[in-house]
Amino acid sequence: MKTTLTTLCLLLPTLSLADSILSLDWSANDDTLIALTASDIIVKTGDQVTHISGPNSSMNDGSLYANNTRFLVATADGTFTADRTLKSWQSFNEGLESTSIDFVFTNVELQNVLYAATQDTIYKYTPEDTSWVNMDIGPGGKITDYLHSNMPDSMETGWIFAATTSGVAFTADCFCFWRDVPKFDYAVTALTYQPENPSWYYAATDQGLMETKDGARTWQKLTDLPVSDTSALVTAGNDILYLGTQSGNVWQLDRQSNNWKKVY
Repeated sequence: MKTTLTTLCLLLPTLSLADSILSLDWSANDDTLIALTASDIIVKTGDQVTHISGPNSSMNDGSLYANNTRFLVATADGTFTADRTLKSWQSFNEGLESTSIDFVFTNVELQNVLYAATQDTIYKYTPEDTSWVNMDIGPGGKITDYLHSNMPDSMETGWIFAATTSGVAFTADCFCFWRDVPKFDYAVTALTYQPENPSWYYAATDQGLMETKDGARTWQKLTDLPVSDTSALVTAGNDILYLGTQSGNVWQLDRQSNNWKKVY
């Protein structure tokens, strides 16, 4: 099924968002910030902001893939994909046992390997399989975020991390077994990592923004959060971190000064 995309280009330096920011992504290819709400995707490159209508189903999560040239989104009606040239949305549900999908994320080493997840199932897609394959039941608990990283010492291409309301869990992407991060019992609402330094992770928690630089072995508080309703995180190079909120704002943290400023 195809749904026509519509876009609205606004040449404005800032943007007021009414809907909750459900996910954030960063395209290093063209220094572009991607913010996803339930109804549309906001693409900001410099001062140019473009709104992209989502598929005819409320979105829950989104991710760039294929070297940042395509969108993958999770909805109550399954997953949808679209090229960033904005032609159309394409339903992408073959192999899914349930079409109500909560999360999607991308293998950062193999950008055409994709993941979709509910609270109790993780699916994997590879071009060789041509459809989603049920891989795992996840770590358990109430999951709030997923990511794939290329942190070293995995048995395959990297690691999958899950943020939960009681901490962080991780597994090699062979889905060998899940481990909880020890001595980290915070409620986590969003999780991201530093692709340039893949052992560095950031977690938005009920105690502030936490940071690890040793692959989640030890954590320390980096700074307070600017608001209490954090819903998404993404890094943009070594020095910038973006934070999305349930109230529809985006904040930017300058890592050199540890100061927050509202940018949307």
